[in-house]
Amino acid sequence: MSIIKKILHTHCCLFGGVVFGILYLLIEAILHVTIYHGDGLLSGLLPLDDPHELWMRMVTFVLFVTFGIVIDVVLTRLRLANQERDRLVEQLAKRAHDLGERVKELSCLYGIDELAGKEEFTITDFIAGTVCLIPNSWQYPEITEGRIIYKGKTFETKHFKKTEWLQAADIVIGKETVGTIEVCYTKKMSERYEGPFLEEERNLINSIASRLSRIIRRKQVEDILQKDRWRLQSILNGTNVGTWEWNIESGETVFNERWAEIIGYSLEEISPVSIETWMEYANPVDLKDSNQLLERHFKGELEYYEVECRMKHKDGYWVWVFDRGKVFSWTDEGKPLMMFGTHQDISERKRTELALIRSEQKFQQLSKHDAMTGLLNRRGWNECIKDEEAWGRRYGYQSCVVIVDLDGLKKINDNHGHKAGDELIRSAAHCLRKTIRDVDKLARIGGDEFAILGVEYKGEDVDVLLKRIEIALSEKGVKASWGAAMSKTGSGIEDTIAEADQVMYKMKEGRRTTR
Repeated sequence: MSIIKKILHTHCCLFGGVVFGILYLLIEAILHVTIYHGDGLLSGLLPLDDPHELWMRMVTFVLFVTFGIVIDVVLTRLRLANQERDRLVEQLAKRAHDLGERVKELSCLYGIDELAGKEEFTITDFIAGTVCLIPNSWQYPEITEGRIIYKGKTFETKHFKKTEWLQAADIVIGKETVGTIEVCYTKKMSERYEGPFLEEERNLINSIASRLSRIIRRKQVEDILQKDRWRLQSILNGTNVGTWEWNIESGETVFNERWAEIIGYSLEEISPVSIETWMEYANPVDLKDSNQLLERHFKGELEYYEVECRMKHKDGYWVWVFDRGKVFSWTDEGKPLMMFGTHQDISERKRTELALIRSEQKFQQLSKHDAMTGLLNRRGWNECIKDEEAWGRRYGYQSCVVIVDLDGLKKINDNHGHKAGDELIRSAAHCLRKTIRDVDKLARIGGDEFAILGVEYKGEDVDVLLKRIEIALSEKGVKASWGAAMSKTGSGIEDTIAEADQVMYKMKEGRRTTR
């Protein structure tokens, strides 16, 4: 193709030389005939008598031809330059048009992103704002109207009217078509790429649909996350727990305000925080248990890390917390990376538990002790007997049992009232308590009957004990009968009690006989 152009270009240049050559000959002929040789045209054109004149004419002729060629080349160049200029102007105009359309497209998409960037925007407001951006983004804004239909709701420009000059795109989220974007011209325009619409406008409406899909989906996810965050925060506020996040690899931690409040601080007061913050306020004894449980959790032996521990309050006392957490991410090497958990103040529960324990102990105490005298009752006495039998069998020592029965209690109750009888019982209990050792057991096993269990007694010790009992009761004026017996190898303490009981009844019968 370039060779043909060169041939044509060369031909044009020669044509100019020929024209100027002929022009020279005509001028030469006219001048020669008119001025020098008016008698004949042929002799003027070809004077053969003067060789210098002939050479001069030939040189002039060559100059004219050369000048014609030069002029033709210049004119050709100017013509080509004009053509190139027209082509560049046309190309520049096209590019300016394309750039203008691109600016419209970018302005529209930027406006959509700006709407989506507003804080707490709703999908309804976002779509309504997007519709308003449509007209100015198309080639003919003055005749452009737009409409977006989303889940049955319609958002449209003020003068929207559906016409035959329509361009549309679906809004698809996932695999579901949730809406449509429609752009209409209100009057007929020349045919372009898609009816009266440009190719750029098809790309733009597709881009708008795609961007709406992404932003709406993102907003839906954000709304779900926001609801989940709100629910989680409500749960945290409702349960009044502190939260912690721990990067096990770096030691970086994040606590919420409640975590600090549990130990009497604000989060600002204990900042900057790290895993060392936890170790600083935790009870050293409980911290050891915590580390052991953590290791078991890291090894997979425990599904959750859970420990009840104490933390030092700002005011100096210990606060009980229930610390619970779990590893949620691991390194490529299988080591724990991120762990999340909660702190719950259980001090009140611990106080309640302690009160329950004390109450239980008190109940157990009351269930085994006589309310009037504070001595062991029949239940407490029976438990002491079982324990003593076990110890006696194990270590091979003997025990002594003394049964004491008050004389005349019924008569005192009948004559002086039960208040006087109760006072006699308490007085007898006080006397008997003074006669025994700390390791011995004293019980009220009946209305007017007492029992003493002497631990690790010998025969001579029994006589000493009985003498002390007699003296103590006599000093208080308490009349009673008693009997004692030593445990024997191969028999239980119940047998010893029965034996002592028989001795006591013999003494009581003897006193009745003497009266």
